[in-house]
Amino acid sequence: MALMPDKFAPEIDFDDIVLPKIDACDEEYSYDLSSKVTDADSHPANINLSIPAIATVDESTPVAEAKIEGKRLTIRPLSNGTHSFTLMAESNGLTAAKNVNVTIGDGTTGVESTITRGTVYCNGRFIAFRDLEGVTFSIYNVGGQLVDAVILKDNAMVITPSLAPGFYILRGSNGMTMKIKINR
Repeated sequence: MALMPDKFAPEIDFDDIVLPKIDACDEEYSYDLSSKVTDADSHPANINLSIPAIATVDESTPVAEAKIEGKRLTIRPLSNGTHSFTLMAESNGLTAAKNVNVTIGDGTTGVESTITRGTVYCNGRFIAFRDLEGVTFSIYNVGGQLVDAVILKDNAMVITPSLAPGFYILRGSNGMTMKIKINR
């Protein structure tokens, strides 16, 4: 039986992670990557994931620890700030890598945004945007997973997201970031 060479490298489809401030998240966060890492010409069982050890240039304390066990990624927050790591996938000798940023809290702006152009208001049922035409807002759950996105096509827009009750983080393509609460 002849072996066919592997044509396609694995693909990693996993977004950056945003977690609450360290005083609000003292637990580990776990993500199943089974459906986030694929290979067009190989069985999912043949894909191996790893986070390579990287030599640290500075002696600063890491913001989070990331580890892989099988196809499960676990993040343990250590302090507020941002931490980056490289997620590697290997399948039949071909590899793919993706840098993933983990943000614990909002290290630059806190809950309020420092961007003065435009406003965002949430009353628990709807989200109103003013003077933000053309900005794309991504909506993340407290686990850091992207759950929705909206492109503002007008200077005054109101949306009623179909999200479960809870806290969410809005991140605009203009740098605006804020925490909202959906009550439903």
